[in-house]
Amino acid sequence: MRWLECRHCRNRFREHQNHARSCQYHPGVYTLACPKTCPFHGNKPDSVRCLSHYRTRWSCCESLAEGEFGNTGCDYRWHLPLETDRPYRAQHEQHHEEEERAATELRLVKADATKWVRKARRVRIEGIKDIVEERKVEHEDASRYENIKWA
Repeated sequence: MRWLECRHCRNRFREHQNHARSCQYHPGVYTLACPKTCPFHGNKPDSVRCLSHYRTRWSCCESLAEGEFGNTGCDYRWHLPLETDRPYRAQHEQHHEEEERAATELRLVKADATKWVRKARRVRIEGIKDIVEERKVEHEDASRYENIKWA
């Protein structure tokens, strides 16, 4: 199995190891705000009362740790691979070329087989014609003795 990179958390994963709780993320926004317990939450902060707690935090869980790509998250989801996966694309193109070569080779083999089938039919028909001729000669020989009387 090959390694993939998640487009959300940028962690590397394998397809068979991907599950519903493999990618940790924040569904909210990392923004400058007061905590939800502050009376000024969602409004303009008070310059004196909010001075100690007015910081950048996640709107979903109040966490202060940003984390790279938000991968210190409070929720989970499936990993989602990058839209353009260069190694996969190169592998796909190589596989496509191999399939094209195999298809071309198969067409050539089928054409050759068709030629041999036709040749075999021709030989079989000629053999049947030979048998018919041989029978005809035998019937002519037998017809000469048709009027013989045995005493």
